[in-house]
Amino acid sequence: MHYAWVSDDEDSEASGFLERQNAIAPAHLDASCLICLEVPRPAADDDVRVHRCIDCDAIFCGGCYRLYVTHKIVNGQVAPHQLVCPGPCRRPIPRLALAQVVSTSLVQKYVLFLEAYEHRQRGHRFCPRPQCGQLLPSPTLRQKKTKRRVDCKSCHHASCRDCGGAYHRWPQCDRAYRSWCHAHAAQHCPLCSATIEKHGGCNHMTCTHCYYQFCWRCRTKWDDHNAVLCWPLAYLRSKHKFFGPVAPVRFMTKAVVGTVGAGVAVVAGVVAAGVAVAALPPLAVYYGVRALRPHQ
Repeated sequence: MHYAWVSDDEDSEASGFLERQNAIAPAHLDASCLICLEVPRPAADDDVRVHRCIDCDAIFCGGCYRLYVTHKIVNGQVAPHQLVCPGPCRRPIPRLALAQVVSTSLVQKYVLFLEAYEHRQRGHRFCPRPQCGQLLPSPTLRQKKTKRRVDCKSCHHASCRDCGGAYHRWPQCDRAYRSWCHAHAAQHCPLCSATIEKHGGCNHMTCTHCYYQFCWRCRTKWDDHNAVLCWPLAYLRSKHKFFGPVAPVRFMTKAVVGTVGAGVAVVAGVVAAGVAVAALPPLAVYYGVRALRPHQ
């Protein structure tokens, strides 16, 4: 992706993905920033007035573009399909272009997040200690089946491969993990099975491990989500403890509740139809009398 940086005092040498100009092109004098929809203006601490994407020819304010890139990096949205041009082309922003917009510390944070994303894509894990966070050694196929203990080579902290917490001799993490999921109404990503706990917000969820987007209520891929089918699918796919602790019990509970609900709906429809039929003669008499009164 190529970007043109329009600055008042920087030279016009091209460097990698960047092309620098000394003035705004006449074709863009009346254009507006695609982020704030106002006339492009420089940031308070920067003399760059306009950032222009050469791929889609979109322009952005210097301040707006910096805030956009900063927000993406701080929130860890650095995957190639996330840190993209805000314009219609949606091309990934190269690292060389980022270095011209944000500070060195943010660029370093971007590199760390990007490396973590690439490791997660390969199925790697990190040390759970907040003070460490180093990459854990990759297990062999046999170790995945027989060995739960993982020792960090950096801080020597022993963790459990199954639950990610501190290592425990007896394999009770499955029971404790399931209890925690039920107590906090946590769900698993439909694509990578990562555990997700929801704290408010809408039902449009994005998994931070594989970046899969889905509906929290019905667990359907967000691109295929249908508002009409959302509630029925949510009822069928729900694993809430209200329906039972295991899948067979939940299936029977949903079948009974669905049958009773369908019966109640049929009875309610029959009653409503009966009331409507019984009310027709009095209504016909009433409106007939009202129609005759003006003639009398």
